[in-house]
Amino acid sequence: MAQQSNKETLSITKKQLFITSAVTILGIFIGGLVNEYVDKSNKLREIKIDYLIDAFTKLANGSQRPMNAATYHRDFELAIAKIQLFGSDSEIKSLDSCLDASRLLSTKDTVKLNVDNVLMKLRNSLRCELGLNQINSNVRWFRFSEGDSVLSNSQIKLPAHTLSPLLQTPKDTLRSR
Repeated sequence: MAQQSNKETLSITKKQLFITSAVTILGIFIGGLVNEYVDKSNKLREIKIDYLIDAFTKLANGSQRPMNAATYHRDFELAIAKIQLFGSDSEIKSLDSCLDASRLLSTKDTVKLNVDNVLMKLRNSLRCELGLNQINSNVRWFRFSEGDSVLSNSQIKLPAHTLSPLLQTPKDTLRSR
């Protein structure tokens, strides 16, 4: 009887060992799948954030510039292509509206393209990805061109010499006194 009890104990121990091993292997497998899913989600989120930042900055840098500012043209075109490739339905529709309006308003000598609505959508998409509140106000840009500065939307023009005190650092202000 003692031998039979030892066999039962050994049999139970083998079963427990098998079950424990199976549960461990299954846990490792499921954990690996979960980690793979999380890694993929994080990578997609990172790609989306990079796209939003890149598209926003390229559109923003190219907007409200004179037609002869060719250095911004390529970036502007790339931003439009990226929005069409990676953009949400809302961003693409906003871009389409902007481009359709541009076709109607532009002539062979001037291109009229207002991308403010697209920029607002990109900004809010990025802020959403980063967990920040949305902003519903228009985007505004400060541009310099040939001695004047231009504030887009309100079109305020200030002579360059009136800006120099505003652009100086506190050290520069002390030196000029």
